[in-house]
Amino acid sequence: EDKRHSGRTTRLVDSYIQLLFEVEKGQEVKVRDHYPSNDAHRQLLEKIVRRLKNEHPGLQFEYDIRERTIKRI
Repeated sequence: EDKRHSGRTTRLVDSYIQLLFEVEKGQEVKVRDHYPSNDAHRQLLEKIVRRLKNEHPGLQFEYDIRERTIKRI
């Protein structure tokens, strides 16, 4: 059985990071995964946060796991 993944989550992470830089500072971005479950939405947000911390260490942002939102401050 083929275990390859489609890359949709990676593209979503990229897309949300780009969106975060396009919106005004302080504007919340709601994070939603392609798979419709609260756990998937949370996991996607965690991946975004991890990437931001690794690739943009000086960026100031806040996120809310419960609401699955992120914003630059």
